[in-house]
Amino acid sequence: MLRFVRELLADVRRPAGEDDSHRQVRVAVAALLQKMATADFSEHPNEQEELRLAVRRFLDLQPEEAAEVVEDGRREAVESVSLYDFTEVLHRELDLEQKVEVVELLWQIAYSDGEIHPHEEHLVRKVAGLLHIPHHRFIAAKQRARES
Repeated sequence: MLRFVRELLADVRRPAGEDDSHRQVRVAVAALLQKMATADFSEHPNEQEELRLAVRRFLDLQPEEAAEVVEDGRREAVESVSLYDFTEVLHRELDLEQKVEVVELLWQIAYSDGEIHPHEEHLVRKVAGLLHIPHHRFIAAKQRARES
């Protein structure tokens, strides 16, 4: 019932012309990035800033629109009990290159506070597995994120 009400409210908030799969991808990306920003049980300002920038860049959004997507992602991340809801959408809607880019964004957020917490490492590995990212692509994404 609660899911039905949330979906109903999401329909009302959805901008005109935005199809459901596009909205799902936007929210899924933002939610996963939010999960990473809080995976170490703290909210470091650098992680939150990196999250906002990542959403803007990856989804090609203006700052105001990105702020809305980040907030939607934050709500979904808090309410979710599983990564699967988010990764299933991304696995279905994104190509391999886009999925690898999401993994790289997760690494960038993890690195943005200067250290990788074991929970962050676990989260990005779990997401990469659910997105069926080949290991060599996973490692390459990690190296690119570390260098940036």
